[in-house]
Amino acid sequence: MVIKKLGFSFVFNLLLLALTNAAQVTSNSNDGEGSLRQVMADAEGGDTITFSNSFTITLVSPITINKDIVIDGGDKVTLSGGEETTIFKITSGNVEIKNITLRDGLSQGGKGGGPSRFRSHGAGGGGAGLGGAIAIRNGNVLLDGVSFINNKAIGGNGGSANKMEHVLDEAPNSPLYKDMSGYGGSSVLGSGASRTVWGNRSSGKNGGLGGGGGGSINYDNGAKGGNGGFGGGGGGGDAGGFRRSSRGLGGLGGSFAGSGGNGAGGNNDTMNYLAGGGGGGAGLGGAVYIHDGILTARDCEFERNSAVGGVGGTGATKGTDGQGVGGAIFVQKDAIFNFRGGVTYGSNSAQTSDANYYIMDGAEYDTAPPVVAGTFTGEVTEENEGEESKVSGTITISDADADDNPQFEDIEIVDNYGL
Repeated sequence: MVIKKLGFSFVFNLLLLALTNAAQVTSNSNDGEGSLRQVMADAEGGDTITFSNSFTITLVSPITINKDIVIDGGDKVTLSGGEETTIFKITSGNVEIKNITLRDGLSQGGKGGGPSRFRSHGAGGGGAGLGGAIAIRNGNVLLDGVSFINNKAIGGNGGSANKMEHVLDEAPNSPLYKDMSGYGGSSVLGSGASRTVWGNRSSGKNGGLGGGGGGSINYDNGAKGGNGGFGGGGGGGDAGGFRRSSRGLGGLGGSFAGSGGNGAGGNNDTMNYLAGGGGGGAGLGGAVYIHDGILTARDCEFERNSAVGGVGGTGATKGTDGQGVGGAIFVQKDAIFNFRGGVTYGSNSAQTSDANYYIMDGAEYDTAPPVVAGTFTGEVTEENEGEESKVSGTITISDADADDNPQFEDIEIVDNYGL
């Protein structure tokens, strides 16, 4: 606090936070000048984004956040995914989203692909649906006064394997020979596994975060389908090879996702052999999914959000279905969820968990609010005109979370003697 004697009055100036830059959204378009997407791209770390009007903004793809930012809707803005896309994808940063409505977001995992050319190899697993409105890979995210309405996380379906249709005479190294297994479906946070080419004669590839595993392809033995990433479905196993009765094994699904089906034994005389279908992806966090970092919710409402798993693909053995977990919020085991009061849930749904939220074993869940105490007092000594006097005090904060980063807003005090 700084005090200056200016004639017969005093000026008190209390600064507890450095002033932040402001960036304003002036358009309700998905992109282009003045749009939220463009303002976000142009903003510097530490900026606060506000809105010039009462907007409803419908997005066609997620807006990625990877910096320290505040988004303040001023209780007059609705962001919609149009039942087509996740609204925000957060990969890093200290992020505050407040006084805004996020609705009709959709995070749907990609469908696993079937085999190519020869339809007798393992199919790919479905990708995971992660966070219908907000998918958080990493970050320190505060949700304050946010309404989440009718958002969905839906797992992708596993790919299907069909009986072999025909045989080409080309050798495996011919450019016309494109015998490949199925690929895995992607998620908003990770890619699915790519196809495996017959010449590799190998097991399927594994999916990325939320990505489905690829199917296996191998005529000579029972190769295994690729595993899904967290929440991604497993790839299907290859069928038995020519003149062989061996069969491939399905890959494992990621947590809450379906595993790939096994392939059947071969029969060269009838070409009647069939690979396994891909596993269905999981739907995790109808409104919000956090993989790593800290999520804090205060004065938020979650209404009619849902999590649904994908269906396993068909084949010699059907891939198993994925699960729908955490109708409103899903917290992965490496993340922290802080509940700060005023959060309400209504009419949310999940297939295989509590309708509102799911917190994995190992994740931290803190319901204790921070305690703020202390005084700010000091003796003011009048100096000569133009000179400064100082007053000081102490504010203490206690909370169980050692990594909290408390901040204070600027405060103006007006009295008979000035500001």
